[in-house]
Amino acid sequence: MNIQLFKYLETNTMQPTVTNLETLQSQVIDLLRFPLIVGVVLVHVSFSETIIPGVKIDESSFPIYYICSQLFSDVLGRVPVPLFFIISGLLFFRNMDFNKQNYVKKLHNRVHTLMVPYLFWNITALMFLLLIHRTPALDAFLIEDIEISPLYIVQSLWGRVMEDGMAAAPISGQFWFVRDLMLLVILTPIVYTFIKKLGRYLVAFLGLLWMFDCWFVYPYPCVRAVFFFTLGAWFGINKRNLVVEAEKVKYYAFVLYPILVIADLLTKGGEANLFIHRVGVLCGIPFWLNVGLSSMRTMVIATAKYEAVKAASVLGFSHINKSFWTALRSKGSWIANIKKDAIERYLLGRITIVLIGLGSYYVLRKISPSFTNFITGGR
Repeated sequence: MNIQLFKYLETNTMQPTVTNLETLQSQVIDLLRFPLIVGVVLVHVSFSETIIPGVKIDESSFPIYYICSQLFSDVLGRVPVPLFFIISGLLFFRNMDFNKQNYVKKLHNRVHTLMVPYLFWNITALMFLLLIHRTPALDAFLIEDIEISPLYIVQSLWGRVMEDGMAAAPISGQFWFVRDLMLLVILTPIVYTFIKKLGRYLVAFLGLLWMFDCWFVYPYPCVRAVFFFTLGAWFGINKRNLVVEAEKVKYYAFVLYPILVIADLLTKGGEANLFIHRVGVLCGIPFWLNVGLSSMRTMVIATAKYEAVKAASVLGFSHINKSFWTALRSKGSWIANIKKDAIERYLLGRITIVLIGLGSYYVLRKISPSFTNFITGGR
């Protein structure tokens, strides 16, 4: 971080310039990426219901473990994905005159950063599950039947629309985010046109649709993706600084978000929980942006642009790792230990998955940097 910007963050006495504020926004985003990725991992390794041959284990049977899981995986962990959509929309339109030439250039770039990793990790997960299906000793651990057919393979790589209209994720489930983001990138001319014509009214309308869970029968991209990507696009098109705008509501976010987190936990399963949860997500976005900004100001977290954030595709590994851990658990010892050290069990499992992912990334990067860049989208 340059000296002038650091002095501004420390004292707030110098007159900020557009360049300084752009740099500030970029650095806060860079700083937050890795913690946000960890938050996404927490969501996708939540064993709310683990099936082991002969027994079905529900984490709600273990109160301490259940509270930890709900807090980190289902409350705090639900903010990163909307924030990633906002950042994606912001970065797509930021500092760009939207025209055909720039649109094609952006699409070409997203082929490498989105589509290639998406296909690689879903194909890898599909091959892994097919291997388990072909292995008699492990076949019992599969939670759904696998049929080797062209239709099944296509649905596994894209996702299926259920009879009730709900969307199904691709076989590497967490990559629904990338699938929806690819669709939104393709649709950016429409997003741009509507934002130019309707402005914040469009954002507010989409926000209401998301808040009350209203959307089309065909669910791709989902309303959550459309709303938050459009919100980020609005910031980018109107040249608004995300961090500066978040700081304007810092004190409201710091007061309201912890209250909403507690309310979310206490109302799980209740009729009002969906509304409380989503208001909490909205408050959580400026809360975590301000946490990132405050961390930079106090230098609690170093300004290093963590190379580890390039391991975003570690999320693809988490799906495989989850299956692997489930297969290796023994029925008796797992139940006994979860009663004894629920918090340690919860944290240890998640930390282990993150460390395995980071370790795999660094090993791959050392062995074959070009291949690593290929499967991670160069991130």
